[in-house]
Amino acid sequence: MNNTKRPLMVAWDFSEQAQFALDHASSIAKITGSMIYLVHIVKRDNQLEEFSNKLDIFISDYKTDLRIQKLVQKGSIFNSINELSKDKNALMVFMGTHGIKGMQKIMGSSALKVIEGSLIPFIVVQSPPNKERYKSIVLPVDYKSDSRESLYWLIYLNSISPFEIKLFKANYENDCLESRKLKTNIKFISSYLSERNIKFSISSANKGENYVKATIRFAEETDSDMIAVVTTKNISIADYMLGAEEQYLIANKANIAVMCINPRTDLAKYGSFY
Repeated sequence: MNNTKRPLMVAWDFSEQAQFALDHASSIAKITGSMIYLVHIVKRDNQLEEFSNKLDIFISDYKTDLRIQKLVQKGSIFNSINELSKDKNALMVFMGTHGIKGMQKIMGSSALKVIEGSLIPFIVVQSPPNKERYKSIVLPVDYKSDSRESLYWLIYLNSISPFEIKLFKANYENDCLESRKLKTNIKFISSYLSERNIKFSISSANKGENYVKATIRFAEETDSDMIAVVTTKNISIADYMLGAEEQYLIANKANIAVMCINPRTDLAKYGSFY
């Protein structure tokens, strides 16, 4: 199946944030011609008809030439969306978030819990896109090799509609092991992008600056459209309570969209786009 014809999914709860997610999905669907599924999860069987009818009304009133269909299912949002994305062979999922509020500060970001275990990227948004298409996406690069997994998905998106990939380096002590690993990652990624004639730039965090805060600052200052991150491997309740770093990126106060990719060992084998 051609990847550009694989459907897109939007987690739908009739909120303003869900509409923002649909706006982001629509910007890609206009280029690819993909179907968009609006996915609404209910807790009880007696809610299925009610919300199915509500979605019918919304879709019929929505002014667009795009193909949009509903998916209403009983279940839990924390696993049903991933199950449906597999069933429909979706390319990616778009989801709105209110950020980290109230009890979520203790129990962790709801968005991060939904994303956990997904085989495809989640694009998490807090505001509508401010451009017709993505013009630049920030790829944070540190000493870990996980950033390469984000790279493969960004190259695929770039093949749909070209944009600049802004590599943003962590800042370590010059001679430390982390610094040497970072240089290896930057060299690999730079070569990979150059060989494919993809536009990119390299910037660095300030020395001593918190890397997550620096990434958000950099994305905001450069008017970037998205930040691409790989989620924490084997995330635990401790991560949720103490704060896995990506949930603070997801809930960034600059309202920049974040592409979240779960780490996988099989991406290189299948070229990321199975």
